[in-house]
Amino acid sequence: MENLTNTYNERKMIICQSAYNDMVNFIGTQPAESGGALFGYTNDFIVRKFVADKDAITTGSTYTINADYINKHIDELGLMGLNLIGMGHSHPKGSSMLSSLDFRYFENLLQNYLNLDRFFAPVLHTIPDGGHQMFAYELTPNGKEAVEVNIEIVPDHYRTEADKPREVLKPTSSKSYRSFDFWQFPVLSWMKKFVELEALVLLAMLAAFSIYGIIKLGPVIIHSLLDLLS
Repeated sequence: MENLTNTYNERKMIICQSAYNDMVNFIGTQPAESGGALFGYTNDFIVRKFVADKDAITTGSTYTINADYINKHIDELGLMGLNLIGMGHSHPKGSSMLSSLDFRYFENLLQNYLNLDRFFAPVLHTIPDGGHQMFAYELTPNGKEAVEVNIEIVPDHYRTEADKPREVLKPTSSKSYRSFDFWQFPVLSWMKKFVELEALVLLAMLAAFSIYGIIKLGPVIIHSLLDLLS
């Protein structure tokens, strides 16, 4: 057990606020035993949704899952990418660890139906039984062993660093020197205005000289053409 604890001592069960509230409000407010399913994405194993097992068969010391009801939600939530990543249930006051029957069920579930790296099995004490408490356990992939882990409650919109969209940087080589604006510097902006004004003045002068030349040389050119034709 020491090696298992060392392997899992950095892990914790991360659960979104709404999923935590739903689990506590259902399991924690009625006498033991009752339970429900925990759903999340297998890329981060954050518990994002709790589905109450409302039609389970329960007594004061046993909890039998309504498999048809839970399987229906597994199929429906699977369309959204959510997977079954845990099962939570309550124990009578004084019993905070997973029982041999719990291990037998989880061993069968993980070895024959699920292929998961992580699986959570929180045990709750309820308010009617003397006060709410939650003890989170993570099972080994074969379901044979479990270790208690810390619980971290996060906002519903919480995303891990791996899930956050990465900033797309444009390659620096895509910038062309042809698009470089020489006049973008403030010191040279006045020169741009001067050059533009000077160009306009030159165009006006060229237009004036052209008109003057036509007026002065027009009669001479006409007479020369008449002489050639006569």
